[in-house]
Amino acid sequence: MPVCEVCGERPAKYVCQNCGRLVCESCVAPEGLLCPECSTLLDRREEIEDSQFNVFSGFLNPINLFFMSVLLIFIGFFCIMLGSITGGRLEGLGAIIMIGPIPIIVGAGPLSTEVILIGVVVTIIAVILFVLSLYERRRSLSS
Repeated sequence: MPVCEVCGERPAKYVCQNCGRLVCESCVAPEGLLCPECSTLLDRREEIEDSQFNVFSGFLNPINLFFMSVLLIFIGFFCIMLGSITGGRLEGLGAIIMIGPIPIIVGAGPLSTEVILIGVVVTIIAVILFVLSLYERRRSLSS
């Protein structure tokens, strides 16, 4: 009977499913019939793959992004409500509608240039975030 190629002491009853080495009962890893070296390599590879596909970890996970967007919507409604309660003069009118990274900006009056500037800034931020998330996704998939 052949001798274990890992410890060199006991008779080998198994063959590693990854590298083909002869392994005894005490040296074989029971999950997948692997030798100890292949088992640790497989564990490390699985840890790396798990960490790579966890792109939305920490602050930018989808739940936090959802709650931040709802909070921003409420802050916007509060600002509009506060402006209508204080009864300021109507000097201009403006609206920004974001469809993806593309803004649709409507403005009338003397303050329309400020609305256009805000739309341009928001568009630049949206494009930067889109490119960064695309880069991070490609980087995590290539590793």
